[in-house]
This record gives sequence, C-alpha cells and structure tokens, in this order.
Amino acid sequence: MPANPYKQIPLEFDPSLIQYATGEDVREGISTAVFVNGHLWLANDETSRIERLTFDGQRFCDHQVFELESLLDLPIKRETNGGKVAEMDIEGMAFDQGTLWLVSSHSSKRKKASGKAGKELDDIRALATVQTDGNRYILARVPCADGQICDAFEGTKAAKLTDLIDTFRTDPHLAPFINIPGKDNGLDVEGLAVCGDKVFVGLRGPVLRGWAMVLEFQVKDAGAGRMKLKRLKGDQRYFKHFLNLNGLGVRDLMVEGDDLIILAGPTMELDGPVKVVRWKKGCLNQDERVVSGDALVPELELPYGLGDSAGYEHAEGMTSIKIDGQDALLVLYDAPWTSRKIGESTLVADAFLRSPSSSS
Repeated sequence: MPANPYKQIPLEFDPSLIQYATGEDVREGISTAVFVNGHLWLANDETSRIERLTFDGQRFCDHQVFELESLLDLPIKRETNGGKVAEMDIEGMAFDQGTLWLVSSHSSKRKKASGKAGKELDDIRALATVQTDGNRYILARVPCADGQICDAFEGTKAAKLTDLIDTFRTDPHLAPFINIPGKDNGLDVEGLAVCGDKVFVGLRGPVLRGWAMVLEFQVKDAGAGRMKLKRLKGDQRYFKHFLNLNGLGVRDLMVEGDDLIILAGPTMELDGPVKVVRWKKGCLNQDERVVSGDALVPELELPYGLGDSAGYEHAEGMTSIKIDGQDALLVLYDAPWTSRKIGESTLVADAFLRSPSSSS
C-alpha cells in the first residue's frame, strides 16, 4: 500500500518569477530536486534555468533563479530559437563536493494529440511527428558557492558533455531505442547520482523484458568548458547495470553512503506503481552487473494519480531532508494535482519518514 506523507511542506516561489517566458507556471513540470546545505535546488523540464529555495524548518522560501543558457554555452540559444526558451529538458540533478551536476533526458519527443473532436487529422499528423533538440543531450556541472551558482569556484569550472548520446549509437542494448521517443519506451535519462569520480545515470527507458538500466561512467576536463568520458576498462567508456525493478524504470537517483537510492516508476505515459528501492553497495561496482534479489531492498511505495487525479501526481524528484529532527524523503511531483497548488505561487511537496535503517 502507498505510504502516507508525514507532513506536507510548502514551497513558496516568488510571484514575479513563477512564470517562464512561455507563460508556463514553474510549478508544472518539476522534474528533479536535490537538498543540500539548507537549499533546495529544483529544475523544470521545460526550461534552461535552475530554481533555488531555502528551508527555514517549516517551508521553502527565498526563491532565486539561475540561468544556464550562457553559463553552459547551450547548442540552441534563445536568439537562435525564435526568442523561445532554450529548453534543456533537465531530468536529473546531484550535488557532490561543492558542485551541482545536471543531466538532460537525451531523448527525442513525439508531439501530443489533443483528443479533441474535429482534430482527428491534426492528431494523426502530430503522433507521426518526432523531434530532437541539441539541448536535450547534455550532462553538465556548475560550481556552487554559498548557495549561488557560478562559472568557477576553487579550481572547478562550469563544463558540459554533449556527446554521450554518440557513444550509445553502436551499443547493442541502447542503439535500437535512440530514435524512439522517451515516452514510447525509448531512450530516456531521468536520474543522476554522483559519488566522487563516478557518475550514474538512471534510465526511465528502455526497460528490457522488465529490466531497468543504470549507466556508470567517469568524466574528465577537455578544455573550453567541455568534458569527455574516461576509459574505464580497455576501450569501454561506461558500464551498464541491469536492475530487476519488476518492469519499472528509473525516475530519480541519489547516493546514500555506498548505496544508490532509486525512485522507480512506469516507463511510459502510465499511472502505475511508484517505489523507492535501495541498491545496496551500488556505488562500489567495478564492472557491469545484473542486479536482483537481496541487493535491491524496497523501502517505500509512493502514491500516484488515481480517480480524479489520474494522469497527474507523477513522483519525479526525491531528496533526503530532516523534518522535525527526523530523517525524511522529500518528494515532488510532475503534473501536480490542483490541491498541491496554493494561490498563485505556492506548491506543496510530500515528506515521508524513513526508518533508521533506511537512512543509515
């Protein structure tokens, strides 16, 4: 049975910053979250900026915005995109050693059908249209100092890696899914964890015969604000780990000690089970693995949209936090139900208590 939240925590956004240039509300489409040093960092998958709020013990407030377009020299910029927002489709964030890491979906997208009467031909054409965008193929790091994103700090500079997708084009597991849209069980990155020199990305799709995938690699500086993959074993530049998540894909990742915590959910446009699973010693792998059994420990089952809220309430971001002195998991939802949006600029997130063994 899905757990009940211990407490609901308000996120108070600045009303003057609540809308993007497209007119979309920042509260819609939050895709990832990480809490560190009193600050909650958030990303929305429809833009190229990072949101930051500060926790006062009861609420998140003091909303600030950091634009990434110039900091990372994005392939597609506002001035070359008809003045439109340079969307990055950020789907994962992590914090390690004073650096905020982020990853885009690396997926193509299929146009949506409206389902409206009289729009049948338009919908048929829309469903045949698949698009790609260079900004969706980015792994990046940005230094942080005193809760502020900056170009450089203590020897670390902002940098990006844009050719990860190219390394997959000859991969026997991934290559067949590169041109399939993410929401169709195509390639879709939706989780990021960083542990020292190891970078882990979780795939929402593809899920192969019920097995989800986590990729592991290392990066090094390549100059001019760029990074490249290191060789791990011979010419191999990444490891693939296959996890038995009972047909679910990875929706978010985070590091906890030597373990990886996985937010697992449906790979396609489905309302379905959402679970938090601990991959024991996941950070200590030295080669590719097939992971099942006692190595994967279920910790929480989370609520998802049902009845009136069907199609909403998709858990997308999770991060560890202390609430009232207790270890908790803060969960944010893509497509939040109307009851989560209070007034013009407040969003409500859920805090779930964690057992002492789960957060040790």
